[in-house]
Amino acid sequence: MQINNQRRKRGAAAIEFACTLPLLLLLALGACDFGRITYYHQYVTAAAATGAVRGATQQFTDFTQGVWQDSVEAAVVEAMSQIPQFDAGDLVVDITTSAGPGDMVLVSVDVSYPFRTAVSWPLLPSEVTLRHRSTFGQFR
Repeated sequence: MQINNQRRKRGAAAIEFACTLPLLLLLALGACDFGRITYYHQYVTAAAATGAVRGATQQFTDFTQGVWQDSVEAAVVEAMSQIPQFDAGDLVVDITTSAGPGDMVLVSVDVSYPFRTAVSWPLLPSEVTLRHRSTFGQFR
C-alpha cells in the first residue's frame, strides 16, 4: 500500500510540474524580452546624446557642414555598434540645426532603431521602433 501511495505522490508532482512549466517559461521569456528592450533603448538614448555632443563640440561652416554631419553620424554608429547583431542599415539618424538664443546654434540628433522580440508574442507586435532625440547648444 505504501508503494502505491509513493507512486501517486510522484505522479501528482509530475503533473504539477508539467502544468507549471509553460507558465514559468512564459514568464522567463517575457522577462528576457523586457530586459532586452530596456537594454536597446539605453543604447539608442546614449547614441543620440553622443551624436548631439559631437555636433555641439565641433563647429562647422557652410563649406564643412557635410564633413561635420558625417562625423556626427559616425559617432552615433560607433555608439550603437555595441548592440549584439547590430545592423547599420536599420539605423536612422536625423541631424538638424536651428537658431537658439543669442549666437547659439542648437544641434538635434534623432536616432531610430528597430527592436525585434525574441519570441513572437500573441497580440503584441514583434517589432518596435525605438527612438530618442537629444539637443545640445553650440556657441559660435
